[in-house]
Amino acid sequence: MAKIDQYRNFQAEGFSFQYAVNDPADPATPASVMRVYLKKADRNAVLCVYLSPADQQDRRILVQKNSFWLLDRSMRDPIRISARQMMFGQASAGDITRISYATTYQVEKSTSQGETVVLNLAALKDVEVSYPVIRLRIRSSDSRPIKAELFAATGTILKTIDYTDFQVFSGKTLLSGFTITNLLNRETSRVVLDKFSPATLADRYFSQGGMKVLP
Repeated sequence: MAKIDQYRNFQAEGFSFQYAVNDPADPATPASVMRVYLKKADRNAVLCVYLSPADQQDRRILVQKNSFWLLDRSMRDPIRISARQMMFGQASAGDITRISYATTYQVEKSTSQGETVVLNLAALKDVEVSYPVIRLRIRSSDSRPIKAELFAATGTILKTIDYTDFQVFSGKTLLSGFTITNLLNRETSRVVLDKFSPATLADRYFSQGGMKVLP
């Protein structure tokens, strides 16, 4: 499981990248672009700062383990949002990006299918997640993720993720592109990850007070 996650983690000392969400069905719509910062030595803390479009610019979302906080330009203080709210809109892609297979799920069944392995995953107890059940297909040779199906607790499949693009950064292969399909409304989003950097924000900004004073 840790091998699967390695395609999205660069180093423990901090990491950041640019994150763009596009609508393939409407190329004229501007992409939603944000800078994502991971806290040093703490993968449970993530701060996302929106760069575009103009009406979303400087919006901030703070993730602290199972808590999510939203701060818009019109707000004095951040408000807490639920895991369910993170499942919809542009935040949905951010929610999917932070999925940690190794620390959040356990393998209930593993099936080999030629050069691939299919893992049936269930969320660990006492862990708040948007998708309690995931069926994940990986490449058997190197555990590179291929496709994930995300299920509700009722067994209804909500979304699929097709992991399509990878690039090498500082000698390490990282996920750089994937497609999310919402099976409830048939909407598709294309996510592109680039501008990787080993630099991140100071620890003080990864808090409700800190996200307010970020320059």
